[in-house]
Amino acid sequence: MRFSLDDMKARHGSIATVTWLIGGTALFLFDGGLNSLFSLKAAAFLFVGMFVAAVAVGNATWWLQQRLVKYLLKKFPDPFDPKAVRSISNVGSWLTLVDVLIGIVFVVWVYNSFFWMT
Repeated sequence: MRFSLDDMKARHGSIATVTWLIGGTALFLFDGGLNSLFSLKAAAFLFVGMFVAAVAVGNATWWLQQRLVKYLLKKFPDPFDPKAVRSISNVGSWLTLVDVLIGIVFVVWVYNSFFWMT
């Protein structure tokens, strides 16, 4: 299965968006209850933030993926070597976890900047 660069960017962006929406919803629920979730500031935070997260986190992890694949291709000169194929395919699996972790840190940091420090 082959993916284009646009498909990979879209995948990273969609993971960041889903992480933003779930994390932001959880933060509003835990911080102020159901009433704070159904407010104008929550809607603005979630709506605007999902686009920012897709661009910021998605591009950061896409860039990281490109660097890791380039490193592995230098390490394994023969890309059809079974170790190389396994290593390169594992990059995508691990970066899904990295996408989620960076997304969680990003949503908590932005939420903290706007709502906990006021």
